[in-house]
Amino acid sequence: MSKIIVGVIFILMINSMSFAQFSVSSNVSSFYNDNLYRSPDKTGDWITNIGLILDYQASKYPVNLEVNPDYYFYASHPEQNFWFPSLSAEYFPFLDKNKNWQFYSAMDASFKLNKDDLKAYNYWQVRFSGGLYHDGSFALQQISYQYQLREYPDFSELSNRTHFFNWKLNKSFKTRTTLITNLQISSRQYESQTAYIVVTDTLEGTGSRGRGRREPPPRIITHEVLLSSGPVELQQLAVAVRIAQNVWPNFGVFVQYLKSFNLSSTGEFQNYGAYWGDEQLFDDPLSYLRDQWSAQLTWMMPHQWQLRFSTVFNRKSYIKEKAYLNAEESTPGGELRKDQKLDFTLTLGKSFFVKEKFTINIRGQVFYTNNHSNSYWYNYQNLISGISINLVY
Repeated sequence: MSKIIVGVIFILMINSMSFAQFSVSSNVSSFYNDNLYRSPDKTGDWITNIGLILDYQASKYPVNLEVNPDYYFYASHPEQNFWFPSLSAEYFPFLDKNKNWQFYSAMDASFKLNKDDLKAYNYWQVRFSGGLYHDGSFALQQISYQYQLREYPDFSELSNRTHFFNWKLNKSFKTRTTLITNLQISSRQYESQTAYIVVTDTLEGTGSRGRGRREPPPRIITHEVLLSSGPVELQQLAVAVRIAQNVWPNFGVFVQYLKSFNLSSTGEFQNYGAYWGDEQLFDDPLSYLRDQWSAQLTWMMPHQWQLRFSTVFNRKSYIKEKAYLNAEESTPGGELRKDQKLDFTLTLGKSFFVKEKFTINIRGQVFYTNNHSNSYWYNYQNLISGISINLVY
């Protein structure tokens, strides 16, 4: 795989010399996460991400290519370090002279490459997207479809494929108000989902910890309790309405309500809370129904500083997953899991332009989560804070 990535980079560099715009940017971010495994028993660590973005923009054609290798370091848990390289290609031509109709297509591939201790969670993923945009006299509309295939070579129960169908309408008014409505149908299939895993060894060598979902093992030694050997399918319809208001030229706000509905989900399903870094493993967004409110304030401050504050309150009703009543339970024995999750995010950022040669983007962020659940292992609080620096050449 490394030879393929190097080859793609070399080709892009040659082409960019005479035919296109070729740009390079680098990213460094460092955050302290006080609850890596989002558990009642907190374990914190510093996480640093180093990334490189190589971007190719064709001059005569609506084509964009990007290569993005990333590496994540854990200060106190180096066995969790991982590579995350990705590749993407986009094609977005206008279909008429007035540029009211535009076609969009994209393909991307990504790979998560863990160390040997967590090799079972290695995966590769490909996504294919297509969409049609229409900027009409009434509103801007978008219809799109995306297919996602994710494969875990050493953990087939987690392999899945997903279809997303999306329709969005964006309507602006003279009052500087924008109404955005969105409708999405999602379907995810697992070929052979095992609904429960017990990890029998932990990083600290403390032995079994019941279901042990919060501490990654030094070796992948598991005992599987099979609740369902058949396929699992999760299907949802989600409807969202957002109202955005430009209050002043430098201050804006939006509020949004989102509601999701179960269509025809089948089979038994249980989330795998393996370790920090993969939201789909910890809490598959198609495994629960959402009743969600969110809001965001954005202030363009003097000297080109930007301050952003957002909050999300989400009532989550799980379709198939049962609750753990206490820490001693080895299998979930309660009623269906229900969560109430409150998130806050505060971001302060600024861009510095250095003699028209490159740009430095600096951003500080604080994330706070309070999750209350009827399932023991999902009652937790989480505070993440840090800084990121992006250098664009």
